[in-house]
Amino acid sequence: MAGTMSEKELRISCGITLGAEVKSLSRNTNASAMALSGNTVYLAKAHANENGKMVYKSMIFKSSQFVSDTIGDNEKISEINYFVFGMAATADRLYCTCKDETGDSGILEMKFDTSGQKFTKLNTTYVGIDIYKNDEFILMEELNRATPETMKFITGNLNEVQNGRGTKFTVIANEADEYQKANDIHYDSNQGLFILTNHYPDDTQKYSQCKNRILLVKPGNYENNKIYYPYAVFQADQDTTAYKQFNFEGIILYKNNIWVLSNAIETSDKKEHDRISYLPGVTFKKWNENVSEEGNGYFSFNGSTKTGAVLPNKKVNNVSCPNVQGMAIDENDIAYCLKCDGTNTYAVLLKTTTPESVIPDVVAELGKSADSSVYHCNGMTYNPNDKNLYVCGYTMGNNVKSDIVVLSKTGKVKNRYHLSEPQYGIAYFGKSVKGYEFILMNKWHEDEGGIESEKIFFDKIEIKDDTVLVKPTKFYVEIGRTSDDVLQDIYYHEKYGMFFPVCSKSNKARVVLYHISNESVKTVMESDTSSTLKPDFAIIINKSKNFVSYETESMDIEKKSGKMIICGNFRVADGSEKGTEKDSFQIFNTLTFV
Repeated sequence: MAGTMSEKELRISCGITLGAEVKSLSRNTNASAMALSGNTVYLAKAHANENGKMVYKSMIFKSSQFVSDTIGDNEKISEINYFVFGMAATADRLYCTCKDETGDSGILEMKFDTSGQKFTKLNTTYVGIDIYKNDEFILMEELNRATPETMKFITGNLNEVQNGRGTKFTVIANEADEYQKANDIHYDSNQGLFILTNHYPDDTQKYSQCKNRILLVKPGNYENNKIYYPYAVFQADQDTTAYKQFNFEGIILYKNNIWVLSNAIETSDKKEHDRISYLPGVTFKKWNENVSEEGNGYFSFNGSTKTGAVLPNKKVNNVSCPNVQGMAIDENDIAYCLKCDGTNTYAVLLKTTTPESVIPDVVAELGKSADSSVYHCNGMTYNPNDKNLYVCGYTMGNNVKSDIVVLSKTGKVKNRYHLSEPQYGIAYFGKSVKGYEFILMNKWHEDEGGIESEKIFFDKIEIKDDTVLVKPTKFYVEIGRTSDDVLQDIYYHEKYGMFFPVCSKSNKARVVLYHISNESVKTVMESDTSSTLKPDFAIIINKSKNFVSYETESMDIEKKSGKMIICGNFRVADGSEKGTEKDSFQIFNTLTFV
């Protein structure tokens, strides 16, 4: 799985795993909509044109065996006299955006067996529909091909929508040339608003290019006349040698995955083989499984790395420094890394111009005198303004001390700031009026439940001249933290937000890289009150096939390649219990930062 991350959005390429084939009955050949109620999926296949004329009919199906079964005669409910565009389900009703036999647009309400049909005429043609809140719908207008990046929505109850008194808002896509057709939507109060789009080369093309994009907008109380932007895009392209067309038409979330109904034409027989499919590799979950609320959802996907330059063990005063700690990369893409001993005394500062392949040199030996010690130097960040490295270190064991040590690029200690509490990680945030702002990850927080707390505590500090000001307000991140989790360093980028790795004591070859949006970080850093955040996505790196231990310590982004560089204490599997030590830089090649 590969993707890119920009200031505007995360973009991930997903595979497509085929599920049940949905047969064409009569002339109902166009897969058009899908909705889920419980474990039962309801589908619509619309009637094809006859002699160039629109036929306003659709076949409705239902199935609870849609993962791999065939959906056909036995699953059909009945044919209705409406051309269905989109579908939503409640506990006992279906609601469809559609056109009736006269060509009028509206919303059709009916029971699951298609009885009790009630058509509400609307002045606007809406294609996508889902349940928003309580008795309110969320509807997407038919896309204007002249401005395909602009997608218009309305929320409200049926009466408000009919009379145009609902809340109207707009979603603007970031790559206009990719979104020529928008088909359906799905709204989840935890995850957000999913928008299905297809790509057609131009208006003359009858078939798409088998390119599908699912846009994800964060959930919320969408406001009237406001503009919103997707923060994630899931790319799902089908093989054009196997399919002439593979358009996503309907969408649901089922068992933590995106499931889609596709209008598919195979190249082998040039016939319809419409499919229900799912997108593997991206998993949608809730932080609290017993709660449904805005911001309670996140998604995760698997990440991969490759080994870069080895980080050699070096000695200071004949004492080995084998423990990889913090790292940082400067504006010239020179990577710095610290390795320390186990006694809170010695460390070496390493540097390389090419962390992908060139073994770093020793820049400085630290700890030969008390005023040059960086202790257990878990965190390091680079300040692009004063061109210095800021190291967050603490002493392990009893009588813990914690300092921020400012190092020049040659390893000279330029300043030292004493902290009242031990800190794990440090990230440069930005320049303040009089100094510089940093984010610290607190090692623990005794008055808030101690190290077993499910929250991770972050302090906001400002360094001015020779003083460090710890701001009275903190912020917290909830990840359902347990005693099995091991915190390391943190990384913040003004465009991409904040990342922090969490390692596992029980599964030492697995690490989860959590992400907090840039917007969220900026908001809490500017706030005068303490706030709680939740990650919007997580990247799972599982190296159990090749590593006995994969303890990720720190990270930074290399500018020339757009790749995140990771450092850590790694042990390669060799058949023994402990494996072979191979500390190194690792190149996170799943994402390119653009």
